[in-house]
Amino acid sequence: MRCKIPALILFMAIFFAGCAKDPGEMRIKETIADIEKEKAEKCGDGVTDSWEECDYSGNLSCSEHSDELLGPLRCTECRIDISGCAEKKKCDSDICNGNGLCTEGNSHYIYCKCFALFTGTTCDRCIDNHHFDLDGKCINNTECTLVGCMENSTCQIISGKAECVCNDHYAGPDCDACEAGYYMDNGICKGALCSNTGLVCTEFEKCDDSSGKPRCICKGANQNPQDCSECDEGYGWYRNEGCFKEKSVPCATDPEKPENSTDVIKTVKIKYSEETGWSEPGFCEWKCISGHYLHKGECRDMLVFFSSGPEFPFGFDKNGDLIAGDTEGKIYVAATEITDTISSGIPFTNGRLGADGNIFFRTFSGYGVINYETGTNFYFRKDNIPKNQITITRDGTVFFGDTYFSFPDLIPIHPDLEHENAVTLTDSYENTVTVYKNGYVVYSDNERNTLWFQDYPGYVFSEHPALTYGGFVFIPHFQESTNRVSGLVVNLSDGEFVDFDETSYTDSSLKYTPAVSVDSDNRKFVSYRGVITVYDSDGKVLFDTSLLFDERFSVENLPPAVTAEKTVYFANDRQILAFRETDFLTWSYDLPAYSFPRTLLHNNETLYIFTSKGELFVLYAPGTIAGEWPHMYHDSALSGMTGYLPQFQKPAASILTSPDDDSSFSTEPITFSWNNDPENAGAKHALLIRDATGYDKVYAGLQTDRSTAAVNGLAAGNYEWRVVSIKPDGAINVSYARSFTVK
Repeated sequence: MRCKIPALILFMAIFFAGCAKDPGEMRIKETIADIEKEKAEKCGDGVTDSWEECDYSGNLSCSEHSDELLGPLRCTECRIDISGCAEKKKCDSDICNGNGLCTEGNSHYIYCKCFALFTGTTCDRCIDNHHFDLDGKCINNTECTLVGCMENSTCQIISGKAECVCNDHYAGPDCDACEAGYYMDNGICKGALCSNTGLVCTEFEKCDDSSGKPRCICKGANQNPQDCSECDEGYGWYRNEGCFKEKSVPCATDPEKPENSTDVIKTVKIKYSEETGWSEPGFCEWKCISGHYLHKGECRDMLVFFSSGPEFPFGFDKNGDLIAGDTEGKIYVAATEITDTISSGIPFTNGRLGADGNIFFRTFSGYGVINYETGTNFYFRKDNIPKNQITITRDGTVFFGDTYFSFPDLIPIHPDLEHENAVTLTDSYENTVTVYKNGYVVYSDNERNTLWFQDYPGYVFSEHPALTYGGFVFIPHFQESTNRVSGLVVNLSDGEFVDFDETSYTDSSLKYTPAVSVDSDNRKFVSYRGVITVYDSDGKVLFDTSLLFDERFSVENLPPAVTAEKTVYFANDRQILAFRETDFLTWSYDLPAYSFPRTLLHNNETLYIFTSKGELFVLYAPGTIAGEWPHMYHDSALSGMTGYLPQFQKPAASILTSPDDDSSFSTEPITFSWNNDPENAGAKHALLIRDATGYDKVYAGLQTDRSTAAVNGLAAGNYEWRVVSIKPDGAINVSYARSFTVK
């Protein structure tokens, strides 16, 4: 038997009727789905079925659902939808902001019917030219508020609404408090600071707000607190500033100060007297502007001239002109400018103007002598010549550091110390002291006999030793074991030494060893890292320049130039500095970037600075070098040496006679002859022949009045020959050369 189930029977009736046999779980699910589908198809057909709350389209009035509601009542999926309804008693205030009435319009939608002067969808605005008053009413913009603001405030229309804004300096919700920096006084906010109060004090008073309320008090000390216009006894009122006994005031520019000067101290002190009142301000202190030096009341330009040519000095000639050279073989003559440049073709590395006016020079591969006025020269080959400073003794002997020149050779000062870095100085007895970099010192008499020889283990000596009075030599040095630089004082009588501890510094290299100059009072002027420390003859410090000039990291220390007029010139990094001991007047000159001084020479009120870039700066520098025989006249710096050296007259150069220039020979011997000047009687002469290497050899040695020589053994090639003439005092001259060829 099969049960017949009506199509619209509810699922629960089917489930509990018991008429159906158990169709299984799958059949139940299929049946439920069919029922739900049929119900969905019936929703929206306009007929409200028993399982539906409603079945219509469009809107009805919410009042049909409840007398307390209004608005659109919808039927959504056959269920009553009151989401669009509003409570009648709240609608006016919630939706129309209390400024209108909620009203149903088309399709029962709610809209606000605004009261007079209000507008907007929800009546939340005032009509044009109106704004909300403080009580929420709309009023004309011609009035800010009809309600009125609280005390200490002012009505302002802000974003369409009237607001009460606290007046200046008032604060708080009711504008009954004061903002920071003000205090309340009888309902009025007044400034609590001198900067925001209207308090006016007399010229003798000042405002004080430390108590929290500004008040007038006396401007300063020394005033009568009962009457600030009165000063205490001994004090005077000055320019509305207070009562003083003395006062720093702007100084007056000195009408007599020179050109190229500027005021440096711009205030002076004036004093008050009960009898005369205030004194008049004095003149300002002034100094010469940068690059100028005060001398005899004038600010003179320091720079005399600049040249990018010379690299090192040879010395000063008898006219006081500087003779200098460079590694390209140029010789420069300079006074107030470079007056002459001579090309020699010799690659100088150092040189020294001798007592006879010749230049004794060194190159990387040889040495020789050149007469820079004529260009005539001789040039001997010698390998491994140390790069030593060339110095000269009082008898005119030229030292190449570890050797001295005795034509045609360089003679070692000590046979075991040839080819060593060294420098030789001469004392007032014409004895020489040779200081070797490797720690040896040799003291010799004027016949070149060794008086004593000493080794100082562990010391590395600098090339700037200095002779001091009393028979001592000061030797700057570096000790690797202690990593210190200092000055060693050696007694020339026996070679004993003591450490000059006052000049000991911790430093890392020989090039930073202190340098020293000695004046005629045996005072030592020690230069280290741009500071000069002055020691008396007993080694006590007199003063230093650290307070006069800023210390800098000097590339190396150079011996300062000390003048008899008590002016000291020295180097500090790229600066050239000077100070005058008598009044500590100072000046400075800055060299360009990367131009570091390597040599300082002072001569004839002029300072010559040779730099690391091969430049020459010549500065005006008043004074003459101090001392009868100070070391700076003959040390490696060559400072001012001409004043204390002999002046030898060169012999007249020999005149070559035979063979003629450009002669050619195929047989030997070759005979050379020349004429000697009769005034050269007693002079010795030697024949030199130069081969294609450019170096000379002696083919006929020095002989008095020699005028001829025969030569054998010359290989085929081109040659030059010349004659050297040497007077008994050592003065040298060289003839012009002639060329010849051997086939």
